[in-house]
Amino acid sequence: AFVENLLGILLAGGLDVQDAAWACDTVVLLVTGAAHEEEMRRVSAGGPEAQIRELHELFTQLPPDRFPLISAHATEMLTGDSEERFRFAVDLVVDGLVARAART
Repeated sequence: AFVENLLGILLAGGLDVQDAAWACDTVVLLVTGAAHEEEMRRVSAGGPEAQIRELHELFTQLPPDRFPLISAHATEMLTGDSEERFRFAVDLVVDGLVARAART
């Protein structure tokens, strides 16, 4: 029912059928991925803060000759809580869909 409704909204918003169909898939993947990430943060040993610290350490210890951007921007890569990051992702997808609909 969710995908049926989403498909209807996307088609009514001016997307062509193929873009709307793939957008449904993208939204489902986005929601599933965000839920999985939230669950991983919730159950990680030491809590989400420990997981973020571990990732930050991993990113900053990457060889800068091979990964100059990741190692330099580790903090920005990991900032924000799950809700902020999810909202950003949804905005990014919606902005892209609006731009695609405007081209047709």
